[in-house]
Order: sequence, then structure tokens, then C-alpha cells
Amino acid sequence: MDQLVPMPANVVTERFDILAWNAAYATLFPPPADPRQERNSLLYCFTQPACCTAIENHADQQAALVAQLRAAYGRHVGDPAWTGFIRRMEAASPEFAAMWATQDVAQPASYAKVFRHPLYPRLVTTSTSFAVHAAPGTRMVVYVPADDATRQAMERLVAAGSPQPRFPCFQTHQARALVFQPA
Repeated sequence: MDQLVPMPANVVTERFDILAWNAAYATLFPPPADPRQERNSLLYCFTQPACCTAIENHADQQAALVAQLRAAYGRHVGDPAWTGFIRRMEAASPEFAAMWATQDVAQPASYAKVFRHPLYPRLVTTSTSFAVHAAPGTRMVVYVPADDATRQAMERLVAAGSPQPRFPCFQTHQARALVFQPA
């Protein structure tokens, strides 16, 4: 994954738990201040305040992720860990609960994803997912810059290293952050 920089990439489970990521991904999604906090794409999409999310086309992404989760859930019906995760998501987000209730189903696909960063308000990418056969139920997601401006911005962000700037509202929201503890 590190060889893919400046393309952000991560490895996720079917439940969207983030298992690994590269430096480019970390520039968009800095690790949580509390290392005990769960790293999960769904949790991020449904509990991160809109003013400081790294995802510009937030609503589109939420629907796609929930539909993909529903497809994966079909392979885990009755699994207490999955049932508990879905119940916790429903409790954490009424939007998630409403989307889950629609019962839409989708498979991971290539789609446009627009990120934002405190230094770059629009980073346009195309996501592509690859199954990780050595670890069933996981996939690597790579976000390929859709234009030269995005590629150059990602190169500059990675070259700058850590710590990355955060949105101005970060401290306010961090103080009230929902800690989503696994069951």
C-alpha cells in the first residue's frame, strides 16, 4: 500500500473496519486522538459532523456504504458481532437506521469520491476495490486522483508529513466526540 502513494488506500473488512492504511489516506483521515476509538468507515460517515468531514459527497457515500453492508450482512445473518454492530450503528445515527431499513443491497464498485482537506477544498478521486484473497472478507480500496490538481495536492500533503492540519471546528467536536466502543 505504501507504494501507491500519492493515492490514498486502505484495507477494510466487510463491516468497514479499517485494518490498514497508507500515508496518503492518513492525510485525509488522521488517526483519532484516542487510540481506543474504533476506526470504521461507516462510523465516520454517520457520526462525523458535516463541517469537518473529509468527504464532500457525503450523502452519496452513506447510501452506498449501507447498501454494501447489507449485502455483506447476508453472509453473517445471526452472527452476534454483526447484529451488535448494526444495533450500535442504528443507535448512533438515525440516518443510518433509516437507510438500513430501506434494505438496499449493493456490491463494492468503482465510483467517484470527492474529498476535502483544510488546505485543499476539493480532491476528486475514483475508488477501486480489490479483494484481499489472503484475508477473506477484506478488500483494499484505492482512491486514484481523477485529475492533475488532485494528484499534485496529494503529493504535497504526503510530503508535508504529520501532523496534518484539521478543520477549524475539530477541537469543538473532539470534545463532544461519540466514542463507539465495540461490544
